Amino acid sequence: MKKFLTGLFFMGVVLSDNLYAKKVAFCSSYLIGANSEMKCHGDIEGKFTPVELYHKGWTLKTDISGTANSFMLVFEK
Repeated sequence: MKKFLTGLFFMGVVLSDNLYAKKVAFCSSYLIGANSEMKCHGDIEGKFTPVELYHKGWTLKTDISGTANSFMLVFEK
């Protein structure tokens, strides 16, 4: 019984990993603003503004500074 419960616990841990999978998008722009258009790659492709991404359920996680002449923002859903 103890082995069965231990196995069940580990199986639950392995299967629950997929429940928290997130989508990630990397967006680059020369200007940063609410209505500044960015070019996005990753789980969403195309040109979007931060406001449009917010309305689609994306949240800003961080920025990557030091990129060549532009800002790189990381969004997560």
